[in-house]
Amino acid sequence: VAGPPSLAADWLPERMAAFRRQHPGIALRLHDVVSDRCLDLVARGEVDFGINAIPGNTLEFEARHLFDEPSYVICREDDPLAARRSVGLRDLRQRPFIHTVRSGSVWQQLQAIVQAAQVTDTGLEVNQLGSLGGLVKAGFGISIVPQFALQLCQREGVAAVRLNVPHASRPIYAVRRRGRSLSVAAQAFWEMLTVGEPAGRHGTRRK
Repeated sequence: VAGPPSLAADWLPERMAAFRRQHPGIALRLHDVVSDRCLDLVARGEVDFGINAIPGNTLEFEARHLFDEPSYVICREDDPLAARRSVGLRDLRQRPFIHTVRSGSVWQQLQAIVQAAQVTDTGLEVNQLGSLGGLVKAGFGISIVPQFALQLCQREGVAAVRLNVPHASRPIYAVRRRGRSLSVAAQAFWEMLTVGEPAGRHGTRRK
């Protein structure tokens, strides 16, 4: 299975562990990769399926929507935004902003929101969420991350506030190559994730 680092940190391992308890004889492998790489691994058959924020084109991939993952603004604890219950676009205007890597699903999904907020580009762009948390704590700016990514970038001195903007939630899909049969084991894990599986303590199912 392939999935983004944010989901591979907690959400996927929890479900992998539950699957292993039910099927202890099945070996599991996890690739933590950005969204474009995830689709590439699925397309080439290097993984049975992926968990991804980008469903891919419908001719090549079959995608099942799992849940919608809210987005959060991260800032220093002494930032005025940290005292808010939620923030909107006008609260971000002209604020120095740190980008995540532009080939990742977080940037792709939020770029329109960031542009509409008219943030100030710091010129900083990071691959690792731990680096993002460090830059925010050091006062270089604010950023936006999906909820599952918070555990990777939060630390003492960094606060997270819900982003209350339409379309700020990131849809998460299970993605497989269209027309490709899965093994019995892979099909069982696919069904565990896609058939009646609640989103868990993060994210909400789309109705």
